[in-house]
Amino acid sequence: MSDKKQTYANFVPDAGELRTADAQAVIPEPVAIRLVPDSKKTMPPVKALHGVTNYAPLGSTSMAYPLDVRSRLKELHVPYAYFHDDPYVSKGKDVIDVSRIFPLFHADETNPANYLFAETDDYLRPLVEDGVKIIYRLGESIECGGTCYRTCPPKDYAKWTRICLNIVRHYTEGWANGHHWDMTDWAVWEEPNNPNLWHGSFEAYLELYKSISVAFKQVFPRLRIGGPSTTTLGYRFLDQFLAFVKKENLPLDFVNYTGYYLTPAEYLQESVKRRELVDRHGFVDVPLWCTEWHCSPFWHAFADPAAYGRERNRYGGTEGAAFAATALCGLQDAPLERACFYSACIGGGYGLIDAECRPTPAYYVFQKFARLCNASVRRIAIEIRNASANTEALLSEKSDGMLELLCGTFSRIEGSITIEVPQGYEVHDVQVLDEMSSPRFAEMEQERIVRDGGTLTLGKYACASVFHVTFRPCGGK
Repeated sequence: MSDKKQTYANFVPDAGELRTADAQAVIPEPVAIRLVPDSKKTMPPVKALHGVTNYAPLGSTSMAYPLDVRSRLKELHVPYAYFHDDPYVSKGKDVIDVSRIFPLFHADETNPANYLFAETDDYLRPLVEDGVKIIYRLGESIECGGTCYRTCPPKDYAKWTRICLNIVRHYTEGWANGHHWDMTDWAVWEEPNNPNLWHGSFEAYLELYKSISVAFKQVFPRLRIGGPSTTTLGYRFLDQFLAFVKKENLPLDFVNYTGYYLTPAEYLQESVKRRELVDRHGFVDVPLWCTEWHCSPFWHAFADPAAYGRERNRYGGTEGAAFAATALCGLQDAPLERACFYSACIGGGYGLIDAECRPTPAYYVFQKFARLCNASVRRIAIEIRNASANTEALLSEKSDGMLELLCGTFSRIEGSITIEVPQGYEVHDVQVLDEMSSPRFAEMEQERIVRDGGTLTLGKYACASVFHVTFRPCGGK
């Protein structure tokens, strides 16, 4: 656990934090961050909070240089995946969206011949085989072109509900030559407060949730249903949703939302605020999930083609990776049961795998975290001194007796990070991911490493950085 005096709720960005477009013009004093482990504090193993949105695409793009995408993703041991915008991952395929599985809304919804399940079956099968838990979104993918073809409210809520229930039956009860997969989690629509995803009033979405949630629980009492997946700016809508669910006494097995923030501290802070809001409405036992999260771009820059390219390189490059590392470390103490990074594979700089099927810097962060998480026997508390809330660290004892440290610092401030080496251990390996090593971790240059008795000091360039350090028991090989 991080014992920083500055909490998420009190976060104020430093001059050099990556919060404003002109932050890089400020040249602050160098920082001297200090990490102080407390090996006496007993803590549980690292939690698997490295979920993703979507998975390996269908078609020839999954057979990519130098390894196919699925093999890359299997290395991450993804615990669960949420499904949204998937037709843009598997271009030309009719996957996931209700309107793509049941394309003719006027058709007879009781006739299995009117459903197109084959491509979604093939899309989801690798997750079942790889042991990835599926969170299925019943709804539509985003439409940003101005014309809404699929994101208008259904013409008949009752019929749309029956169509969705048949989709659930197909994947959980074998309906329509289907499957008996362990798919317990079903979310209703995506960002209904975003006009690109719901071309109707929020009140209309509330009625849709009422229609499906009641019928869903009557038919599938053991499965879970939830929503509303409101956007980053959706507090008012989430409050309205929770009040409506409470008033109508509707089923609600989880609350999910979308999180895009300019700094990881803001992302972590928002999880606390949303948990407090859910609790105030009396849903204290209902888990909170963030089913989409990523470093947010400066949206105004998208109006300029050159600025748009710079933004893609920024949040899809090292800064996005440092954001991910900082968030993954901080999520261990956040009130979230699940968190899904957007996205496993998608264009626009948001993916762990880019549009040309190459791993991005964020992929290598997830790879480090996954290995740390899988080998974790227990977490070791670590105090972070002289740092803003945009520096987070995670220290874990591995099953082989070694210690592993992951530290993300989302800052352009030059300086150093000093780590107090735990008693009885010695430094084994030091790696860094920054603008000089990108896109992957590299052995840190010896001139940037200072060993002084029981401390290890690492030089930090004036860029967002991720540090990975392993310690072995003294006398070990």
